[in-house]
Amino acid sequence: MALVERLGNETNVSVNPPGGMPLMAVLDGDRALRLGENIVLGFDPDHALLFDRAGVAR
Repeated sequence: MALVERLGNETNVSVNPPGGMPLMAVLDGDRALRLGENIVLGFDPDHALLFDRAGVAR
Protein backbone atom coordinates (compact mmCIF):
# COMPACT_ATOMS: atom_id res chain seq x y z
CA MET A 1 0.00 0.00 0.00
CA ALA A 2 1.22 3.45 -0.86
CA LEU A 3 -1.27 5.44 1.24
CA VAL A 4 -3.66 4.67 4.11
CA GLU A 5 -6.24 7.24 5.28
CA ARG A 6 -8.15 6.11 8.37
CA LEU A 7 -11.23 8.32 8.51
CA GLY A 8 -13.23 6.47 11.15
CA ASN A 9 -16.27 5.51 9.10
CA GLU A 10 -14.10 4.33 6.18
CA THR A 11 -10.49 3.67 5.28
CA ASN A 12 -9.06 4.81 1.94
CA VAL A 13 -6.10 2.88 0.58
CA SER A 14 -3.99 3.57 -2.50
CA VAL A 15 -2.19 0.57 -3.91
CA ASN A 16 0.35 0.06 -6.68
CA PRO A 17 -0.08 -3.56 -7.81
CA PRO A 18 2.92 -5.16 -9.50
CA GLY A 19 2.62 -4.70 -13.24
CA GLY A 20 -0.75 -2.97 -12.88
CA MET A 21 -2.29 0.46 -12.75
CA PRO A 22 -2.41 2.28 -9.38
CA LEU A 23 -5.83 2.22 -7.73
CA MET A 24 -7.68 3.54 -4.72
CA ALA A 25 -10.07 1.46 -2.62
CA VAL A 26 -12.55 2.75 -0.05
CA LEU A 27 -13.07 0.16 2.69
CA ASP A 28 -15.91 0.18 5.22
CA GLY A 29 -14.93 1.05 8.77
CA ASP A 30 -11.67 1.93 10.46
CA ARG A 31 -9.04 -0.59 9.33
CA ALA A 32 -5.70 -0.91 11.12
CA LEU A 33 -3.59 -1.20 7.95
CA ARG A 34 0.07 -0.21 7.64
CA LEU A 35 2.02 1.24 4.73
CA GLY A 36 3.79 -1.52 2.81
CA GLU A 37 1.46 -4.22 4.14
CA ASN A 38 0.12 -6.71 1.59
CA ILE A 39 -3.66 -6.94 1.28
CA VAL A 40 -6.07 -8.83 -0.96
CA LEU A 41 -8.83 -6.74 -2.54
CA GLY A 42 -11.94 -7.84 -4.36
CA PHE A 43 -15.05 -5.97 -5.46
CA ASP A 44 -18.57 -6.31 -6.79
CA PRO A 45 -18.46 -4.86 -10.33
CA ASP A 46 -22.07 -3.68 -9.94
CA HIS A 47 -20.94 -1.29 -7.19
CA ALA A 48 -17.64 -0.11 -8.70
CA LEU A 49 -16.86 3.34 -10.04
CA LEU A 50 -14.17 3.25 -12.73
CA PHE A 51 -12.67 6.40 -14.21
CA ASP A 52 -10.94 6.93 -17.54
CA ARG A 53 -7.74 8.96 -17.99
CA ALA A 54 -9.78 12.18 -18.26
CA GLY A 55 -11.35 11.49 -14.85
CA VAL A 56 -14.77 10.64 -16.26
CA ALA A 57 -16.65 7.79 -14.55
CA ARG A 58 -17.61 4.96 -16.92
